[in-house]
Amino acid sequence: MQITFDPLDQAEVGLVMNLMSIFDPDAMPATVAVDAPPETTGNVVPMPTPAPTVTPPEEDPRVGVELDNRGVPWLEDAHATTKSKTAAGNWTKKRGVDAATVKALEDAAIGELNGTPAPIVPETEDLPALTAPPATIEDLSNAYEAALGADVLGDGSDPDKPSIRSIYHEFLGHDDISQISVDETARAGVVQRLNELISLATNIAPGVPGI
Repeated sequence: MQITFDPLDQAEVGLVMNLMSIFDPDAMPATVAVDAPPETTGNVVPMPTPAPTVTPPEEDPRVGVELDNRGVPWLEDAHATTKSKTAAGNWTKKRGVDAATVKALEDAAIGELNGTPAPIVPETEDLPALTAPPATIEDLSNAYEAALGADVLGDGSDPDKPSIRSIYHEFLGHDDISQISVDETARAGVVQRLNELISLATNIAPGVPGI
């Protein structure tokens, strides 16, 4: 007689053992061998491998920033944004930046770290352009008459005595002197120039239209 049972079911194992003791007590085994459960044949999910620990770059204790093998700090305008280094231990150059520019930036950075900063170009403020005071046609006429009286105008052959036409051209930008009646800026400039010439000849401070 063959008895089939589930060796993993403790209740069925106990029942079989009772039956065996009833029919043949001497055939009762001291222990009942239980087959090992079948191996799992499904896909085994591997355990994830822990990510390697990334050691942050060490900073130079003297300056508080990371330096490459040449003692150059990372520069945004000169080096790759990945902050990677070449096999020689130098910062990787930034794409699109020529070697001369990179070297100049690195030299300046090294100079700053060594206490010799690159020369600073001072910022220049935009100064307002000096403008002559307004002048009327009458002011121009008076200034011209005064210049003739002071003998400060010439025919242009003497650099110390400019011609009135050359002064007009200086402020108008052309030889159409008729435009002096409508170009207020040029007219004011001509009057101011005439007053300056008169002042140099007579030692009178300029500023009043048509001295």
